[in-house]
Amino acid sequence: MFPESVVSDANRHIVDGFCERYNIDSLELDLRYDIKEDRVVFPIYDNGRLVDGIGKAINENLVPKWKRYGTMAGGYVRGSCVVAVVVEDCISAAVVETLGLTGVAILGTALTESHIFALKNFKKVIVALDPDAAPKTIAYTKELKSNGIDAFALKLIDDIKYRREEDIQYLLKLKREFNGGTQSIKESAD
Repeated sequence: MFPESVVSDANRHIVDGFCERYNIDSLELDLRYDIKEDRVVFPIYDNGRLVDGIGKAINENLVPKWKRYGTMAGGYVRGSCVVAVVVEDCISAAVVETLGLTGVAILGTALTESHIFALKNFKKVIVALDPDAAPKTIAYTKELKSNGIDAFALKLIDDIKYRREEDIQYLLKLKREFNGGTQSIKESAD
């Protein structure tokens, strides 16, 4: 699936250093490293099978900042809570998971039919794109609602991956209010 330059056991200190900035766990996320392009790679699984990956450049000057390694149409999902938080990137999805919610990265700012289909599995969906995408946050919330999804728009002060205290506290408040934020998808299906 990945080119030979993407490895799981080399340069662990680079991957771990990257993760420390966002307070996420590289081993839990099964992160890889692209030694050729200096990228941390987030693997994407479907039913336990590796189907794609997204690489984030360590060097902020490297273009593109994000690189897709496969062609899967879906997003990057972390967590098993019945409340999903739609974000733009893998780091933000991983941060959302640390809050006990399910992070769903749409991997950019385009909401696709496959995203909408997947989001129908959640009890509640919070759309929390980066602040510079606030108009898309509103548009996607309306689109999700028109598809029968219980959706809510959250206006962030900063990108969720930076863990701004006000944003985190508001997400945690919504998790409690939506009554079920502690229930997992598996439990809600039983």
